[in-house]
Amino acid sequence: MSSALESVTVSGRPLEMAVMKTEVAPEEDRKKRRRERNKIAAAKCRNKKKEKTECLQKESEKLESVNAELKAQIEELKNEKQHLIYMLNLHRPTCIVRAQNGRTPEDERNLFIQQIKEGTLQS
Repeated sequence: MSSALESVTVSGRPLEMAVMKTEVAPEEDRKKRRRERNKIAAAKCRNKKKEKTECLQKESEKLESVNAELKAQIEELKNEKQHLIYMLNLHRPTCIVRAQNGRTPEDERNLFIQQIKEGTLQS
């Protein structure tokens, strides 16, 4: 007992299946286009993330280099300070210069340091 629809075939398939296939095809096309757009968007997102990571890596390397330079500069300044303190200590016992108001060089140094701290040092 076969129905009339089953007896009619399109491309060797019953007509019912052919009609269902034409209804499904636009939906599958939409899904396929959506998957393709999603694939492109995902690739774009991955590329953007990769570029951001590379940019951050370069920035990190640059900052590490600057940091190393600053640390080297700190060491140089510490060494210079030590040398100047040494020179001052060598000079102190033989220093005969007195300020006009009778203060010792040590007093002048303390006044100078105080002025620096207060920001009142005049150039």
